[in-house]
Amino acid sequence: MFVGTFAGDESATLELQKSRRAYVHVARGEIEANATRLLTGDAAKLEDADSIWLSNGHDAEILVFDLP
Repeated sequence: MFVGTFAGDESATLELQKSRRAYVHVARGEIEANATRLLTGDAAKLEDADSIWLSNGHDAEILVFDLP
């Protein structure tokens, strides 16, 4: 599990190993995860992605779960 806070120009990339999935949950604020805008309470399940790119956060607290 990964946790992060994002505001403004801050960004992060998390590489995923082959055959892994990820679940991104926005605990607070808003952010883009792989170019999809997510708001407080939103979540995204990413399958068949090589990486997760988080950017354009606004007072965001994010949880990312790396899943088998």
